[in-house]
Amino acid sequence: MSKVVLIPGHGGFDSGSCNQTNGVRECDGNLAVALKVKELLEYNNFEVAISRTTDIACGRATTINQDINNQIYFGNNSGADIAVAIHFNGSINETAHGVETLYSQYNRLTDKNIKLATLLLEELVSATGLTNRGLKDSGKSVGVVRAINIPVSLTECAFVTNPNEVIWCSDSDHQLILAKAHAKAICRYYGIEYKENGGIDYMKVGMEVSDMKVTMNGNTVIKSVILTVDGKDTTYIPAVALRNDGYIVTWDGVNNQVNITK
Repeated sequence: MSKVVLIPGHGGFDSGSCNQTNGVRECDGNLAVALKVKELLEYNNFEVAISRTTDIACGRATTINQDINNQIYFGNNSGADIAVAIHFNGSINETAHGVETLYSQYNRLTDKNIKLATLLLEELVSATGLTNRGLKDSGKSVGVVRAINIPVSLTECAFVTNPNEVIWCSDSDHQLILAKAHAKAICRYYGIEYKENGGIDYMKVGMEVSDMKVTMNGNTVIKSVILTVDGKDTTYIPAVALRNDGYIVTWDGVNNQVNITK
């Protein structure tokens, strides 16, 4: 099984770029997209490591340099085959727009990094219709793409500072489009066919139990229940994982309800 490491940028003390009008923070969008990518890749039989799952900087860093070094260490010690760092862009110029992907000529795996960055850029542009800002060599300036010693790229998904593009950072449906683009690009990198996961198109990944109803074989499950999935108790419902055990999982968006049958 191939393994991918995802590195959602910033978090904790560092919000990344912010939209000064509505307060949308890059760090939140980075994490939301990364968690969705993780779910999609796991459905496509990848093993996934992720550098953070909450609004805490990687390794509980408290400075930017420490955070970057922790991300590099995590990537290099994850046992993964490739790494993708997920970001949104920002600028003092609110009209700046589009998507881009980064690699570094100072990384010894330049050819593989360019291949990964190119596929990510193609899928992001195709999925979003946003302006293609191109494949960019970040030189020595971006530590994650310079120092991680497996094929690695960093995506800048859209501009959180642009009033027309901030929705890609803040809205779950738009985040899912970005996540699918990442997952499809990673599948293409490995030369395998991307499997569409119908359920995740409609579910809110990581939705709290208190926010939804669940039915199992037609019987409503009380909201306070703690489900056990893969032997682990959890207070949210990674419902698509149940498909691996032969369950049928559907999302009823009208009633905010997951239906699970076997």
